[in-house]
Amino acid sequence: MTEHILTTWLLTYAVHGALFAALAAVAERTCWGAVASRRDAFWKLALVGGIVTSTMFVAAGSAPAGAAVHLTPQGVIAPALTSDGVFWLAAAWTAITAILALRTACAWRLGVRHAGRRRVIRRGRATVLLQEILGPAADRVTLSCSRTLRVPVAFAREICVPVRALRELPDDEFRALLAHEAAHVVRRDAVWLVIAAAVRALGWWQPLNFVAAARLRLAMELSCDERAAAEPRERAALARCLIKVAGWNVRD
Repeated sequence: MTEHILTTWLLTYAVHGALFAALAAVAERTCWGAVASRRDAFWKLALVGGIVTSTMFVAAGSAPAGAAVHLTPQGVIAPALTSDGVFWLAAAWTAITAILALRTACAWRLGVRHAGRRRVIRRGRATVLLQEILGPAADRVTLSCSRTLRVPVAFAREICVPVRALRELPDDEFRALLAHEAAHVVRRDAVWLVIAAAVRALGWWQPLNFVAAARLRLAMELSCDERAAAEPRERAALARCLIKVAGWNVRD
């Protein structure tokens, strides 16, 4: 019974995951998908949709018949995988998933370490601008700065900006920077990045998961740009800010 459920779910998810990714790719190229927030929704659905629908299909017994069984020469239905086969399949899946999860954790730890020592900003123009952007919700977001950070970073409930952004960016450009990072916090993008990393690690054998995660990350950035630059004047300020921040990361 375990062999039947496992192989049926894997085959069903392979089909459903590919189908959701293909639909997201097609929808992204339509006029309706020109809006970044809609593309963001498409790729989120592509990441989790296949897991949900394949689980529902298997639980309801609606998976394709014969997906996980085969006929013996005597005509008796037997599991497609023996117990030993399921064991080694599960062992390989667990080992590769653990390696990918470890790599993701190391990358996250390296990113946090790269931010260096962060100092909380409690007053000044930065807090005033953040209050204008988020309103009362600004009290639930921590604003900090770092001398080693080259680009602004949004964590779950923290926005960390480079010290030079406080010194070199005028108010309109700094406001655009904060608005972009605040959009990440409001949209809970950090949570979705964790979900995407988990799906990549658990579904490593489905390469379209890596494509969906990459496209989702791009859609997240564009969606935050949309929120931060709703007006033409704000778009110009955001563009100038992006150019300056990119210049900080250019070497030689």
